[in-house]
Amino acid sequence: MKKTNEGLMIFFTCASTFLKRHKKTALQILSLLDNQNCIVLHDWVRARRKQRFLNSSSIYNTATSAIKHSDLLVAEVSFPSTSVGEQIAYASSLGIQVMCLYDKKIMKTKSRYLVGTKSEFVNLIEYNRDNLDQLIRTTIYSTIKNSFVKFNFISTVRLNTLLSQESKKLRLSKSHLLRSILQEWFERNS
Repeated sequence: MKKTNEGLMIFFTCASTFLKRHKKTALQILSLLDNQNCIVLHDWVRARRKQRFLNSSSIYNTATSAIKHSDLLVAEVSFPSTSVGEQIAYASSLGIQVMCLYDKKIMKTKSRYLVGTKSEFVNLIEYNRDNLDQLIRTTIYSTIKNSFVKFNFISTVRLNTLLSQESKKLRLSKSHLLRSILQEWFERNS
């Protein structure tokens, strides 16, 4: 993960029905990402005319590859979309942060799938066109600040067993549980 937003790799997605009715908003989001010096991978929104001739397999492979190489997935979720949901699930399964933006004026009822998602990687954020700039800047900063760094942890068999049992009981990964324990410890001891 990058230490600054310079060259932060972003994958942007939204429902094609959203794009038909609210293309200006999608373009505004992309422009704001550009203004933050982010690199939008597979910018299918602005290259949409060229993509009409791609087959389903090519679209899937290109999007999947772009998601895999992203630091952050930004999804406009005001309109329901199975494809966008699959992209969100795929990114979060890879440990990629996901910013799900929705406009309350458009999305009358929040997606039960998104509300029910218990992932530390998926954030559901309400926006309006006036606060998008600040929201994008804040989220990108937060993504950089809270990015994950992999390190090895050597444990005793007993500690590993206890960690496994507790993580299964809480339905969390062992990594997530350890992060929570450490965060709580640091907050108590600061």
